[in-house]
This record gives sequence, C-alpha cells and structure tokens, in this order.
Amino acid sequence: GRRVVSHNIPTKQWRDGLCDCCTFGCCHAMCWFGWCLQPLLVGQVMTRMGRNACGGPGRPSPSNDTCRIITILFFLMFFVQIALGIVMNLQNCVGGTLTIESDTGDLIVQCPGGTYEEVNDAYLYVRSFMGAYSLIFGIFMLIITCRTRKAIRDKYRIRAECCGACGDGVCEDFCCALWCACCTVQQMARHTNDYST
Repeated sequence: GRRVVSHNIPTKQWRDGLCDCCTFGCCHAMCWFGWCLQPLLVGQVMTRMGRNACGGPGRPSPSNDTCRIITILFFLMFFVQIALGIVMNLQNCVGGTLTIESDTGDLIVQCPGGTYEEVNDAYLYVRSFMGAYSLIFGIFMLIITCRTRKAIRDKYRIRAECCGACGDGVCEDFCCALWCACCTVQQMARHTNDYST
C-alpha cells in the first residue's frame, strides 16, 4: 500500500507569521515558488486542501487536478507573451520600439533609423487579449487565494487577527491576498505542510 505521512498541523493559530517567508532560508524552494511562481504554489496548497480550481470544496488530494489546471492557465500567459513578441518582430523595421504618437495617441513603432511605422493589427489583437486575460487571471488568483485562506482558517479553527468582525475574517483574507499575496501564499503552504521534516 501507499505510505501516508502525517503532518503535525497546528490548530487555532497559524504555524508562523505572515512575513516569515524565509523561515527555512531564502533558497528554500517554497520561497522561490511564492515569489516567482505564486500561482503554482497556490495550486499546490489547494490540491493539498482538496479544493477545486475555483477554490471551493473538491476531490481529495491524490485525484485532485487543481494544481495542473492553474499551472496550465499560468503558463498560457507566458506563451501569449511570446506570441506577442513574435508578432511585434514581424514589423518591417527590426529593433524598433513601441511608442505612442503624440498627436493622435496611436501606438506606433519607432524604427532605429528614426522613421515610424504603424503597429500591425495582429499585434493589437494579441495585446488586447493579453491585457484582458491578465486582468481576469489576476482577479481569479485573488479570489482563489482568499477562498483557500478562508478554508484553511475554517479547517484549523484559526481566528482572524485583524478585521475579525468583518465577515468572519473574510476582510483579512482579502487584504492579505491583495496587499501581500506572495507572503500569504507562503504562509498557507507552510501551515499545510511541515517543511521542517
């Protein structure tokens, strides 16, 4: 059979503070995930907690694909950014810089020789899609981080330390996820897994 590792997860209080990101050293993988690949760490915590891709109750950890879904959505942004760069380089002048035309406010490319070109339509479409996708993904990450933090607080009976009177700590979850998401995600990861073993 499968070996189950039990973790000593504290109740009624967080394992450590919100800003204790370097508890296991600045080179710890969890720190780097929290700082550079935050959605992937959120996905890991959500999978550990049995949450679905929207932050609600989901399947237990071994059969949960939440982390995979969030990883795909996250890397889709990188591929679209690469596509944006490729489309931009399809301009006639190589090495041009994107600028705004002062009279009309239109987006134009300033070529190295001092001439100007219009931005092609493909670039504008990809850029508009990327802007909308980034906004939607950012709001999505804020929501699932709040919902996951709330689920952790509920499961381990952790009271909100500030903003407790506001919606059973939902305001605290929102403020933490909005103002310091990387610290919040790392705190959730440290709480739900014992990295000291």
